[in-house]
Amino acid sequence: MARWKAKIEGCDVSTFSTGHASYRAIAFDILGIFPTFQVESETQTSMNGTQIGKRKFRTVLEIDCIPLSTWDYERITTTEAIKYLIDEVLGKNFCRIATPDPNNGERLPDRYSDATNFPKTAGLLPFNFAKCDIQVAQQWGSGNEKLTLTCYAKSI
Repeated sequence: MARWKAKIEGCDVSTFSTGHASYRAIAFDILGIFPTFQVESETQTSMNGTQIGKRKFRTVLEIDCIPLSTWDYERITTTEAIKYLIDEVLGKNFCRIATPDPNNGERLPDRYSDATNFPKTAGLLPFNFAKCDIQVAQQWGSGNEKLTLTCYAKSI
């Protein structure tokens, strides 16, 4: 059993109502979630020396999944699960990274679940994203493939 999980949700309504017909979700076994930040706009100096604008940053969360065996059909992170993510979840109007179900023994890394010690990082979830890059890398020497999801925040 994996130590951590990340739940990706998709729905055609922004409330992510689990009772809505379009709601889909999947939880992946993960190694961790790595936060990065992209500068979307910068402060510029005009020719007369006045500053124009201010810096805005887009949060990016990279989900590093546990390598999946090309032979193992019982684990959650498989090619079938990746296709489900692409076909059923990411095609919805609204997508987010949400807290997995603790009743199933699923949990996030501490910095995303411990609001006392990590208030700003834990506050990132649920994480609504506008774009998700998917990378599946070959690690065939070990009989594995590696899924990495890079999700770009909807708002800056």
